[in-house]
Amino acid sequence: MRRCLYKFSVFSIMNLMKKRNLLLVALTIALGDPDIAESLLKAFSKGEVETMELIELLGMSPADVRRILYRLHDLNLAFQIVRKGEEGERLVFWVLNEKIAPSFVKKRLERTKKILEEEIKVEEGGEYYVCAADPSHIKISFEEAAFGPESGFLCPVCGASLIPVDREKAIEKIKEAIQLIEGLLKEMRHD
Repeated sequence: MRRCLYKFSVFSIMNLMKKRNLLLVALTIALGDPDIAESLLKAFSKGEVETMELIELLGMSPADVRRILYRLHDLNLAFQIVRKGEEGERLVFWVLNEKIAPSFVKKRLERTKKILEEEIKVEEGGEYYVCAADPSHIKISFEEAAFGPESGFLCPVCGASLIPVDREKAIEKIKEAIQLIEGLLKEMRHD
């Protein structure tokens, strides 16, 4: 069974890049959620922010906020500053690393382009089937549809029939996405 290789569409990134804010684009790519990315950007508008303040500003659980912050830290999009409070307690402040955003976005776009180029080869090399009721359920090869554990050309998620994917249409959509990425990369080189 093949799964989607990217969390959001190239079209979403293109719309974000129209805002001319590569940090917002980088946060969206890193987190896969434009709403959280925008909320984070607003929260960091005054510079460094203490962890507890971020939890309040975002209205999320402490575990979720920390998970987001450490994800950004692992990607070098955020770093922390540890200070001692007035009563000797440990305070952790976070700062977004705006300098890394352009190279982060560029690398992710290039990686996505390579994935899409491989996807074209895969599409050209086989016959694939999707769920007739909801194509997002599954996309499997002919062999999996015919001879897999849930054979009989039925969707293993909902039991609906599987229908063949229009390969030409799929390849055309992938090529459109690649062209968009190439345009975005070209635009980034000129900025």
